[in-house]
Amino acid sequence: MGNFFFMEDLDIRLAMLNPNTRNRMKELSITKGDEDIFYCMAQGDKTSTQIAMNLDCPVQTISMRLKTLRKKGYLTRTKSKSETGGVQYEYQSIYKLN
Repeated sequence: MGNFFFMEDLDIRLAMLNPNTRNRMKELSITKGDEDIFYCMAQGDKTSTQIAMNLDCPVQTISMRLKTLRKKGYLTRTKSKSETGGVQYEYQSIYKLN
């Protein structure tokens, strides 16, 4: 069998020839753990505590991942009051997740 060439791959290949594009794609990459966070968010979780409980991970780890995803532009963040009276952040994906 011969190699198949898909036109949609052409744009990706051309983009990968540019070192700046390669670096930016690397900066914007997400991990399997990030995918798990997006899954939790699609189920309605909005805070690091909710996501950490569902993934059985330390809240601090999830908070750092959420901060990184926000910095990369995947999430927005709003400040709200927690049930204990403190401040909590609620995150939302910029994309519709299902």
